[in-house]
Amino acid sequence: MSKRILIALTSHDRLGDTGQPTGAYLPELAHPHAIFVAAGHRVDFVSVRGGAVPLYGVADPDPVSAAFLADASLVDRLHASAPSGAARAADYDAIFFAGGHGTMWDFADDPGLQRLAAQIYEAGGVVGAVCHGPAALVDVRLSDGRFLVAGKEVSAFTNEEERAVGLERVVPFLLEDRLVAAGARFAGGPMWKRKVSVSERLVTGQNPASAAGVAEAMVELLARADRPRAGGVAATFGGLLLALVTACGDSSGATTEAGSVTDAATTEAGSTTDAGATTEASPTGGSTGASATADASTGDETGAVSTGGEPDAPVVIPGFDLPESAFWSADDQAWFVSNIGTEPGVKDGDGFITRLDADGMVAEMQWLTGLDGPAGLRGAAGKLYVADIDRLHRVDIATATVEETVTIDGAMFLNDVAVGPGGEVFVSDTATNSVHSWKPGQAPTLVIQSPDLQAANGLAFKDDLLHVAGIGSLSDPAVLGTLVRIDMGKATPVSAHMTKFDGVELDGADFLITEFTGKLQRISADGATVTLIRDFVAEDGLMSTADLGFDPARGLVVIPDLFGGSVAVYTLPAG
Repeated sequence: MSKRILIALTSHDRLGDTGQPTGAYLPELAHPHAIFVAAGHRVDFVSVRGGAVPLYGVADPDPVSAAFLADASLVDRLHASAPSGAARAADYDAIFFAGGHGTMWDFADDPGLQRLAAQIYEAGGVVGAVCHGPAALVDVRLSDGRFLVAGKEVSAFTNEEERAVGLERVVPFLLEDRLVAAGARFAGGPMWKRKVSVSERLVTGQNPASAAGVAEAMVELLARADRPRAGGVAATFGGLLLALVTACGDSSGATTEAGSVTDAATTEAGSTTDAGATTEASPTGGSTGASATADASTGDETGAVSTGGEPDAPVVIPGFDLPESAFWSADDQAWFVSNIGTEPGVKDGDGFITRLDADGMVAEMQWLTGLDGPAGLRGAAGKLYVADIDRLHRVDIATATVEETVTIDGAMFLNDVAVGPGGEVFVSDTATNSVHSWKPGQAPTLVIQSPDLQAANGLAFKDDLLHVAGIGSLSDPAVLGTLVRIDMGKATPVSAHMTKFDGVELDGADFLITEFTGKLQRISADGATVTLIRDFVAEDGLMSTADLGFDPARGLVVIPDLFGGSVAVYTLPAG
């Protein structure tokens, strides 16, 4: 459902007494705006004084910022912004405070912005802010007199970053200090790296690199508000896995981080980082809308979207609903993709499996329906095995019917599936750090349960030994996983490389592994060499990279974009 989002901006245009211009920082406006629009939401602009908004960061803009500036009607709307005192909180579902150093001189003391933030939040709406934007929150009080930020995890431009840009004696106050004084649990990360905190319905980001992440988390919170609830609040994944499973979640909110994958195009200090990941696209379905590059066009819900003109760019297929895993069946010359559905971890029967043709185009969006939260997929001998919260299904591919279902006692989040050399089916339980095995017609057994699995996720067999890729932690973004092999009930690291691993496949002797936050990597058989193949977030505008499927004969991978509601079809580069 479309929502109304208010983007709030500074009216201040001078950097203290330095004589240098300042204002709102363009990428922190343009990237979130693109994400809001791509998700189908209506966006209005408000500024402290109303009218024209001073912008900086307009020289040599990144593609998303350039597209914003090139839209004359959009720029006209921006510079006709309403004054903060005239905006009605009741008209909006969310407010986003864009950053820029100008905010430090007018956000904190503006009664209009304080009123909007408090009223939207207390009405059940979402409040977001990035970089210096949280200056608007330092004195916002709720109707009971408490500070809005009190007791909540908040990220913003750190004292360290302010000193690094040489402005700690220019700004009227240090933002980190003021937020802490208001009772916030300040969550700072490495300088210039993406850092997003989600605490209840407050979403904050540390720096320009965090702008897209704040917007994505806001979109997800708005989407979750429309979904039916069952049995309490679903867990918060943060920037990694929002709303996973009630049983292993943290309803108070969690700090999220995806800084190892992509940063914004530029920082306020003027230094460059990795290319920005956010792009603008028209919503075409899925839980949060499909992602594509700013110049991409979309067709119907099952049409392909090219994400660029380069020969090796993926084709992105929109219209999925929290797609989590893909599997290639050579026997059937078809791909299968699991769709968790509207509410992860809830047995609501709205999960389904999509069938794609050999080239990755949608053949039947709802090939198999009536599942709850299907995740990992693996097939063998005409059967498809599906992990579904705490159950495993055996599906006859020829008839698209569930032939057998087994419940795994104590399971909380069954994730990936693998079929062993002897035909046994193995499934990881990420929430309990365990792997179970099952022979159809028999009771399942526990293979291993150990913290060494590091939140067991992807599964693959190599040299008749099970290998497990760990995501590290569902709740703590700082805890990373690695790839381990299971031998005699023990987990032995294969590689020292650590990240938020998701899916794993074999390409000859090497491992192909997706990092949930964007990267497709190759790890050599001995684990000594890690090669980045592609960063789909930074290069192609995806929001996430979940459990991949792989056709080794053609070097073709299919990667679900869980947050983006799409699937990327990609041919591995030669060599």
